[in-house]
Amino acid sequence: MNTNTYRTYADTLSLDTGGYNTASLAQSWSEEGNRQTARVEFTRSQARHLGMRLIAWTGDLWAFMLSAHDTFKGVEGTLTVDVVDGCPELRVGSGPALEVPAEHTHDMGIRLIAWAGVA
Repeated sequence: MNTNTYRTYADTLSLDTGGYNTASLAQSWSEEGNRQTARVEFTRSQARHLGMRLIAWTGDLWAFMLSAHDTFKGVEGTLTVDVVDGCPELRVGSGPALEVPAEHTHDMGIRLIAWAGVA
């Protein structure tokens, strides 16, 4: 596994686990020709919880126990996750919904948990 603390997914979503107090997830998109960016920052506890949920959404065994819609409030910003046809769609702040493949969702979950450590 690549252990860089900054990782980009689908060219518009980036995860930064290089911070000491917070990890951040940012989404970029174009709106009427202008580049927009939304960011959410998570504490270790919030990142651990989100990481576990992201990994669980990519598995079939316990998926029935998870909500198809969740909102995670970070230290700054929010992340909305909608599971559509078994695939998570992430929306950072007011950004557009972005379908994230299972392997990327799983990778984000692992990185968040690794950064957050064990409770």
